[in-house]
Amino acid sequence: MVHMAPALQPVDRLEEAVSPHYFFENYFKPGKPVIITKVAREWPARRRWSLEAMREMVCQHADAEAVEMVAHQPASATAASHYTDVRLPTLAKYFDYIQKCVASKQPQEAALKNGVALPYETVAPSCPVPKVLKVLHERNQLCVRDVVGRETARLFVSARGFHGRCHYDRFGYAFFSVQVKGSKTWFLYRGGDLPLQRSPPFDNAPMQDFTQPEVYSAFPGFEAKLQEGDMLFLPPYTYHSVLHT
Repeated sequence: MVHMAPALQPVDRLEEAVSPHYFFENYFKPGKPVIITKVAREWPARRRWSLEAMREMVCQHADAEAVEMVAHQPASATAASHYTDVRLPTLAKYFDYIQKCVASKQPQEAALKNGVALPYETVAPSCPVPKVLKVLHERNQLCVRDVVGRETARLFVSARGFHGRCHYDRFGYAFFSVQVKGSKTWFLYRGGDLPLQRSPPFDNAPMQDFTQPEVYSAFPGFEAKLQEGDMLFLPPYTYHSVLHT
């Protein structure tokens, strides 16, 4: 008997003009991931945020004395994780690293561990709240922090090539990720479909190396390909591994 590996299912894609009610009833309430396409196609950020502009904005406004990064490492008999922590002295050094990767056309092997937090007022003029979320907030079906006084916005800045560890976010609430520039592929899983053993440094991450196709395709889940302007809805506690393409 031949046992076939479970195939990753493509995440549904909805048009920008989708009914807020349809999205809420068919995706938000049942906790089903979905991409809403082109919600940010008219965002000023898509015109303004070149790499140099991002460097200036982040280095000026981010409150970070040192930069925490995470880098993928080859499998080792002694390593407790497939990733290792890396620190840089300044965010400027991180942007130097990105520019070097871009100029040399080499894949980025390390990325910001938790993104970078900026004052929300710095980001908001370039990134307005998508209409579907604003409508649901006004109907009291969602509570959108961007509307109720969010203090910081978290950005993830990288070049292509980095593949992050598989993990879930401990916050316990749904979030929406907008792809402003470039593209990413998200591999999504339910916790019950993954091995229960955890990597010691990351109690919210499986021990397997999810950068390997034979691993990330070995479990039932979803594949979400985000293009510029798309927004991904990620239900709470969804395990995810992100490839920067």
